[in-house]
Amino acid sequence: MTSTADFYDFLAERYNARARFARSLQDIFNYQPEFEMIEDMILSNGGIINGAVPCIVNPDSYFNFEAQLAFELLLTMPKPKSGKPKALEIGQGVGQALQRLDLLGFDTTGVELSKKMCELSQKNSPNSKIINADILDLKIPDASFDIIFAHSVICLLKYYDGVKLIEKIKKWLKPHGFLFLSTGQYPEDFEGHVSKSDLSFGKIPETNMTRFKHHYSKESLLKLLGIVCDMDVAYRYLMRDGGPGTERLFQNCICRRR
Repeated sequence: MTSTADFYDFLAERYNARARFARSLQDIFNYQPEFEMIEDMILSNGGIINGAVPCIVNPDSYFNFEAQLAFELLLTMPKPKSGKPKALEIGQGVGQALQRLDLLGFDTTGVELSKKMCELSQKNSPNSKIINADILDLKIPDASFDIIFAHSVICLLKYYDGVKLIEKIKKWLKPHGFLFLSTGQYPEDFEGHVSKSDLSFGKIPETNMTRFKHHYSKESLLKLLGIVCDMDVAYRYLMRDGGPGTERLFQNCICRRR
């Protein structure tokens, strides 16, 4: 079995050669995501209803799209009394989102379990504060952040640890703050160790690794966020990733404290 920290240390070495980054504000705001509308379930005003949900077809500039959304949401929030608006990313990887948020004027912090990922993200987003720690052990003052990102993090935790994480995030968000959360979308829930084999980058041979995962269906994630943790899911969209035979859907929820 591969621990989460070891797995992301391994990915850091692979990503180092192929990471893509936005280099300017123009790159971010000129990006026009390609969407298609698909039938799905969305959460609105605390209830589950039928409706069409937007799905990003080309995920290459996914972080540009999220940076745009974060900036637009920031304009709806009360201005900080002093300093810059604050953004936290949990599991920032090589720093794509942190770099874009820094360009948009956020004071950025990243918390990452992998030491090698921390080194890469600090290099790619030098203005960010990078913390090498387990997020469940970290102590952060209440109401510290305007926006918190947690991409593909909750799926690495056991269900009840995922609940603990969301409860922590609720405390760390300012009263009008937003949580950006994403994880894979599956037909049914599963918790256990799975093999990940789509790890070949370019000419590097494919590698198989076994690690812990929790798979969420769309209904179970919405229940966790909206009912168990009492978060308001304000917006939801999907992202399609991978090629034929490896295609996956990622469910993305933008939540706020009730």
